[in-house]
Amino acid sequence: DAIRGYEQSIAREAQDFAISRRRQQEDFEKSLAEVYEDGAKQVAKIEKSYAKQRERAQEQYKDNLTKAAAHLDAMAVYEEQKRFRQQSQDAADEHDERLQEQRDAEQESIDDLREHLEEQRQREDEDRELQRQRTEEDHQQQLDQLGQDYAERLEDINRHLGEERQALNDS
Repeated sequence: DAIRGYEQSIAREAQDFAISRRRQQEDFEKSLAEVYEDGAKQVAKIEKSYAKQRERAQEQYKDNLTKAAAHLDAMAVYEEQKRFRQQSQDAADEHDERLQEQRDAEQESIDDLREHLEEQRQREDEDRELQRQRTEEDHQQQLDQLGQDYAERLEDINRHLGEERQALNDS
C-alpha cells in the first residue's frame, strides 16, 4: 500500500510537471508572438515614415528641377540632381539602419525571452530533483518504519506465544 502510494505520488508529480512545462511553453510562445507583432508594427511605422519622406523629397526635387529648368540653368539642374541622389541615398541608408536597429531590438527581446525560459526551466528541474529526493527519502523512512513496526509485532507475537507455551507447560 505504501509502495502504491509512493508510485502514485511520483506519477502525479510527473503529470503536474508536464502540465507546468506545457503552460510555460504556451506563455513563451505568446510572448514571442507579441514581440513579433510589436516588431512588425515598428517596421510598418518605419516604412510609412520612409515612404512619406521619399514622397516629400520627390516633390521637392520636381519643384527645384522645374525652377532650374525654367531659368534654363543647366548647372542648377545638375546640382539638383546631384543633391537629390545624395539625399535619396542618405534617406535609404538611414531607413536601412532604422530597420536593422528594429531587427536587432527584436532579436534581443527574443534572446532575453529564451534565456529567461531556460533559466526558469533549469530552476524547476533543480527543484523537481530536490522534491524527488525528498519524496524518496520520506518513502524510505516510511518503509523503514513499517519494517520496524513489523519486526516489533513479530517479537510481540513470539513473546506472547512463548508465554502461552510456558503457561501450558506449567499447567
